[in-house]
Amino acid sequence: MKAFFAQIPLLLKVISDFRVIATLIGFFLVIMIAGGIANYSKKAHVPKAKKGKSAPPPVQEPEESKAEAETDEDTTE
Repeated sequence: MKAFFAQIPLLLKVISDFRVIATLIGFFLVIMIAGGIANYSKKAHVPKAKKGKSAPPPVQEPEESKAEAETDEDTTE
């Protein structure tokens, strides 16, 4: 345990070195930019889901078909 406590001043000097700090900041910036690009490209290719889509209106028969259906019923009686 004494050996670990003896290394603390050396660890503090390494952690506070400007090259280590600059490298960590650069690393995190690259990771964040790459993550943003990856997420953007995924969202661009996924079609958006339409919310609240209602059912299509029922199809109405033309007037001629109704008239023909009525005349067919009259002749069958």
